[in-house]
Amino acid sequence: MFQNIFRPISPERLATVAHQGGWNYSLFHHTFDRFLFGGGYRLSRYMMDLDRPAQFGRLFLEGMGGQTIDIKLPDGGSIDGVFIHPRTFKQKMTYQHSIMSGILSNPLNHDLKLRFDVNLRGKNIFELFRLPPAQPISTQIQGLFVCLGANVIYENALLQALFCLQYDLPVILFNYRGVGLSKGVPTAETACTDGVYVARYLQERLRVPFEQLGVIGSSMGGAVAAFAAAECPGLNLFLDRTFARITNVSKSPLPGGLGNGFVKWMCHYHYPFSTIAHLKDLKGRLLILEGELDNLMKGEAEKIYQVFASTRPNAKANKHLIRAPGGHFGYPHDLEREWMCSAEGQALFSKFLSGELG
Repeated sequence: MFQNIFRPISPERLATVAHQGGWNYSLFHHTFDRFLFGGGYRLSRYMMDLDRPAQFGRLFLEGMGGQTIDIKLPDGGSIDGVFIHPRTFKQKMTYQHSIMSGILSNPLNHDLKLRFDVNLRGKNIFELFRLPPAQPISTQIQGLFVCLGANVIYENALLQALFCLQYDLPVILFNYRGVGLSKGVPTAETACTDGVYVARYLQERLRVPFEQLGVIGSSMGGAVAAFAAAECPGLNLFLDRTFARITNVSKSPLPGGLGNGFVKWMCHYHYPFSTIAHLKDLKGRLLILEGELDNLMKGEAEKIYQVFASTRPNAKANKHLIRAPGGHFGYPHDLEREWMCSAEGQALFSKFLSGELG
């Protein structure tokens, strides 16, 4: 079972994320790849003490009925992730709320309370994480998976998991090779192929066509998700604050703009990574989220939409773009919860799930 997920990926598509080789790869790309896709996480882990939140997150996801997945890859690497089915989640939801409320109300865990921005007065698991109830809808999409941003681990993506489960949808969260417990060398190419393998894994696990699956791509994960959606015809794509091309990113996402010059130089001259390159092959639906104060990705949502609209004559911006207050990803606050709680955000996301978007 699941061996079919390793069938060949289009060589032409792989070429869009593969390095051209030569001296500039050997000297620069190797280092930049490892930093962007894994090294930054390792650095942050030691500087910001990410182990405790990760341990809590894994405990929380397993407590919600999450099943650990460990996809063994032909190159010897592996993809570590978690699969959560809403049926199992509902069975454990009340008990899990009681356990997590107790853990987070302990003064010794005040850092976790701040990290996940919880409301200890919440009467259920959704209110604990400050999520409003989702309106029940008939969804065409039968499962979702999430491609996270650079140096983010799925153990911290609790809000995304709960949001998907609100709509009674199975969800997979995973880490790219070289990040967290996933094994392998982190590069643009391996991250993109990881996205394809997870899409195929979810398809085989649920036994549905790609037209009934969706992928959420956050920040850098948007390019990974777009790659997967193009390679898996019919897969529906939700882009969450991502770039049209990484060459458009003019500054470093690190605190204080650390490394601006190096990041800008690498992105503009040496790094082949694009979201819009794959939109011409997108057969499924598209929804785009933009942060009004997101200076890192300023104007990128409009560029993505324009490329998409050129392939879909009936596309209208108000049907495919969610604009929400807030900025890019970051602790302790970004727009994550704002768009999930907004009427506009929920309405457009519901249409994305139900098949009403073109």
